[in-house]
Amino acid sequence: MLDNRSLLGILAYAMLLTFGLLVNLRGQVAPLIQDTFQISYSYLGSAFSVMAVGSIIAMSSSGFLIKKFGLKNTFLLGLVVIMAVLVGISYVATYQLFVAVMGVFGIGVGILSVTSNTLASLIFIKERGRKMNIFHLFFGVGGIVAPVYAGYLLRRGFGWESVYLFAIGLVLFLLLLGLYCKFPTTETDNKNEKLLFLEVIKDSRVVIFAMMFLLYVGIELGAANWMGIYLTDVQGRSETEISFYLSLFFVLFTVGRFLTIFVVEKIEYLYLVLICAVSSGVIILVALVGPEQFAVLFSITGLFLGSIFPTMQAAMFEEFEQQLTIIISLTLAAGSLGDVLLANWLPGVINDLVGIELGYGILIIYLISLILLTGWLKYKFLEENNLAVSNEQELSKASSN
Repeated sequence: MLDNRSLLGILAYAMLLTFGLLVNLRGQVAPLIQDTFQISYSYLGSAFSVMAVGSIIAMSSSGFLIKKFGLKNTFLLGLVVIMAVLVGISYVATYQLFVAVMGVFGIGVGILSVTSNTLASLIFIKERGRKMNIFHLFFGVGGIVAPVYAGYLLRRGFGWESVYLFAIGLVLFLLLLGLYCKFPTTETDNKNEKLLFLEVIKDSRVVIFAMMFLLYVGIELGAANWMGIYLTDVQGRSETEISFYLSLFFVLFTVGRFLTIFVVEKIEYLYLVLICAVSSGVIILVALVGPEQFAVLFSITGLFLGSIFPTMQAAMFEEFEQQLTIIISLTLAAGSLGDVLLANWLPGVINDLVGIELGYGILIIYLISLILLTGWLKYKFLEENNLAVSNEQELSKASSN
């Protein structure tokens, strides 16, 4: 029989798989939602942005909820919220109600995201680069399953609402396993929330990491969310073709994380982030300016994008020891802000103004910004801190002698 630590590992993987499936269903059903409510790109992007606002609210407060109520109770709260939405979405009749439901959905998946990453930080201690890529590989698995699962139901005549409803099975599995497992304890602090927050954001490294997560989530989810619309409106692809390209994106996304497992401990974490970001930007540029036959390149970007998030997290876990729960919550909240502004709202507005052919290219600007921030963090802050630590150690040795 599996011990508690093994069950917690299974739970952590299942949590991220479920999170990956739930947040990536919209890439397949977005055109159907648009048809149902007869809305523009901007309104579609705004609806998903409200979901991300819900995630920001949840992620920015989940670190404090975990400190006050414990990791397990916070996790179970998120599952209850998600299940309520998956059932309730079938009764949505208006666009306004759909927007409200997406906001609540964002709160649920936001709590799931923070609790899963917090659990991972507590149980994956050694070789964090490798283990975090294995952990986040399951997000890619969820992304692979999402369009296949959604496409299967849609081809069988089910509506997009049923795509969400039937996903409740996975959430129930998490609930039952979570109730059975004994969760590890998290750090406690008697300082109030405001003082803790101010203490954390005073560190420039935390702010830069937060900006990097903001940009990366805008890139990853923007690529997945708008790929279906781009292939439909620009290239006239069918639902089957869209399902193929989205599935291939997440297959390669997952393969990228799998391959990273074997090299991440041999390459400095942030240097690997730079390599993957540059490669992704070049591939997207070629896909946009090339002929329609180059559409497969949109999917191939997943091979390089997949490694970035877990490797950034590994670098962050290695850098910080104190207040890690709050830092995880803050950086994930920044990622959700990237979902709101960079993955949904801004591309929606640009697509309406200049067309999705140019709007999709904003991902290249995001990638350039990520490259600059990563280089700044690596060469300005982390290496200076490492040099300072090394000097302190040498002085300590000299004084002891």
